[in-house]
Amino acid sequence: MIPHRLSRPLFPLARSFRSDRKSQALPWLLRQRLVQGAMLVLSLQSLPVAARPNIVLIMSDDQDARLGSMRFMETVQSELVAKGSSFAAHNTNATNVFAPGSGQVSNGVNLLNWASPPKGWDHVDDLLEPYQTTPNSVFMAEYGSTPVFFKGYHQADVTRAKALDRLEQLTAQSDPFFLFISPTALYLDDSTEITVPCTCHEKLFTNATVPRTPSFSPPDNVQRNQVWWIRELSRMGDAEMDWADAEYRRRAQALAGVDKLVSDVLGKLEEKGALDNTYSKRRHSFAVPLPSSNHRMAVGKTTPFTEDTNLPFVVRGPGVPQGVESTLVGSRLDLAPTFLDIAGVPKGELPSLLDSHWCETSDVELYKTIVDFRNTWPGTSTT
Repeated sequence: MIPHRLSRPLFPLARSFRSDRKSQALPWLLRQRLVQGAMLVLSLQSLPVAARPNIVLIMSDDQDARLGSMRFMETVQSELVAKGSSFAAHNTNATNVFAPGSGQVSNGVNLLNWASPPKGWDHVDDLLEPYQTTPNSVFMAEYGSTPVFFKGYHQADVTRAKALDRLEQLTAQSDPFFLFISPTALYLDDSTEITVPCTCHEKLFTNATVPRTPSFSPPDNVQRNQVWWIRELSRMGDAEMDWADAEYRRRAQALAGVDKLVSDVLGKLEEKGALDNTYSKRRHSFAVPLPSSNHRMAVGKTTPFTEDTNLPFVVRGPGVPQGVESTLVGSRLDLAPTFLDIAGVPKGELPSLLDSHWCETSDVELYKTIVDFRNTWPGTSTT
């Protein structure tokens, strides 16, 4: 079995990781670079490498794995999925609170057992409140510099330009690097409460509609078998379905901006001769139930259904099998120790802040048994 890190279901820190430059446990990862990031994620397995590689993590927000969002990302499909490994059982918690998920990405610790985070980022360039989720009002601050307002530019384009500029600098040095790029797409614009794509992508995917899965606005004989708090929800009307389809198209168009970011980042790595020695990881932070009436629900982040907890996660890099889909179970909590493993930190020297333990195998068979048994229950759906 592939070594797998088991994580306890605890709430982690709600801030990005700042590592201690003097720490002996993190000889390489502590010299991290960050672009606009705020969260981190997990990886599912450790892969042997001949030399210390680079790591680039690109994370979008509120993207689903079960409602077809990945089919709108041409570069992700051709350059990451086809040339790397996808993880079909990559999941998140069902809370509506951002804090638990945010900290897990970069350190995997628990809010209850974490004091003040150590310092260590070499470069941080963040979106500032209250402009983090207003795509056409971009206000950012590189630490140590005066905040800048990027009038007339979409957040996806600003983030992409900053990421490419940072890669230009990082690839000019001899040390391996870690770069975390985190646009807030597909998060709803706070001012309009709809997804806002780049203007140049607004005419894409004009025929896209919400997938009519078995869970889409199910009939009464199915809905009455649901949990009590959604059992009595009414089915969507025509106007609600039209709005859901329009929002689904806007989400698809917004993903085109993220796909362009992925394309240019991979292109820059290839231009600098660094692509073959870089782990490129693409995932996202939360899944959000669209107003598509899956289980008759509206938008939110508090549901335990597969549409909302199953996230896209793809890895490309040295030693990663190409065109493979893994069913190994994992979550963002595994990212930090996996990155340390890739960096060459021995398991015995992992920092104590990691709220986890290691074992040699994961009980994937048990998980599969539970899922198969659930599929036999009448009136239920895991789609």
